[in-house]
Amino acid sequence: WCQFVDAASRQSGHGITPRHFLQNTVNIIHKLQLGTRMYLNPVGLGDSSRLKALSSVYHCLELLTLQSEMLRDGGCPAPLLGASLVSLREMAVNFEMLRSNRDYQTPVCITVYNIISLPLLCMWMAPYWAYTLRTNEENQWIVFCLADALMLFVMWLLGVQRQLECPFGLDEDDINIQDFFIPSSYTDHLIQNAPIAPHEYLAFEDENE
Repeated sequence: WCQFVDAASRQSGHGITPRHFLQNTVNIIHKLQLGTRMYLNPVGLGDSSRLKALSSVYHCLELLTLQSEMLRDGGCPAPLLGASLVSLREMAVNFEMLRSNRDYQTPVCITVYNIISLPLLCMWMAPYWAYTLRTNEENQWIVFCLADALMLFVMWLLGVQRQLECPFGLDEDDINIQDFFIPSSYTDHLIQNAPIAPHEYLAFEDENE
């Protein structure tokens, strides 16, 4: 790929070295990862900030496609170039799946209704519990247990709903999207050892085979 970058650089006259090409690609990937994390972040972002993050993700995917086109201009064989294009398509498809999971949630009005109705549930059920206590004086402990169990069950359902609708975060039971990102230590190692002169191309590719 170093030779393809060199050939495309000479053809376009931009003077891009393989190290510059790799640095640009790594920067785009890091920006893509940052935009993905910001978009999936459950708290702390409004609609405008999330829209900017979404635009950043799409822009990064477009830039990565242009990087692949540069390799095509340098004479990269179709089978090798096709693998990168397939990877880009899979990245876009997987991001859309994450986006669907993040965006399509319970309407706000229903969520607010559930949050407000839960504390009022005790008041609504008070006449029934009072009647049950008066008619079952020998088994009053069962009434108290049922009242507590009902409240705990409803609170548990609301907690499950919130967790399923927003599974990304930093809690122990959340999905930390950053665990799936490319480590910076790996990309830094590639950039530091990226070739500059043509005689370094083969050694670099053998080292990172």
